[in-house]
Amino acid sequence: MKATGTYTIKGFGLEGYLDGTSLAPTKLIPVVGNEPAKVNPKFVLWQRQDQLLASWLLSSLSEPILISVVGLNISYDIWKSIETNFSSHLKARLMQYKLQLQNLRKNNLSIREYLNKVKSCCDAIASAGERISEDNQIMHVLGGLGNEYDVVVVTVTSKLESYNLQEVTSLLLSYESRMEDAALVNMEGSTPSANLAMPGRGGNYWNPGRGNQGNGGRGNNRGGRNFGSKC
Repeated sequence: MKATGTYTIKGFGLEGYLDGTSLAPTKLIPVVGNEPAKVNPKFVLWQRQDQLLASWLLSSLSEPILISVVGLNISYDIWKSIETNFSSHLKARLMQYKLQLQNLRKNNLSIREYLNKVKSCCDAIASAGERISEDNQIMHVLGGLGNEYDVVVVTVTSKLESYNLQEVTSLLLSYESRMEDAALVNMEGSTPSANLAMPGRGGNYWNPGRGNQGNGGRGNNRGGRNFGSKC
């Protein structure tokens, strides 16, 4: 409601009532002598507009939030209460999304399913007002992989020139496909999966066999890695 409500209010030029810049004029006009004080027409107009805006705000609220504004009858006070509730709720959602992303692991998911879950978490965090950089997205992706993807992790993290997210995605999908092919070949009693090769940049293939143990060795943290990245 807050986002769409803000657009509507600005469209009618009423934002001053909510941010405190449109102050209520003096209610009474001073008079000379014994004449009774007169009501200021500008105050009447301001109050009428404020009450219409307050009524619209109240009619737009859900019941849980409506309870928090009971007793408030000025649009400025109602709006400030809405902002406080919205900010508190948004902060709680943001923490929840960050925890989901931090704890996300590939496990038995396919690479495509896993990457989609990472993207969903990142999109949810962005919708709550905080953007995750592409480098951090890559670190979260790599951190949730199992040890069978050590070759990809080492390849990505050891390059001086950084991979972008699309390139990492392509590497993971290609490597997953090659592991599936190797597993099928092994079932038929042929080439062992230790000789599995994966594509690098420029279309070359790197074979993480015994001669490359320094680069393709397994990590020490099984079931996921922690690169220290933060959202």
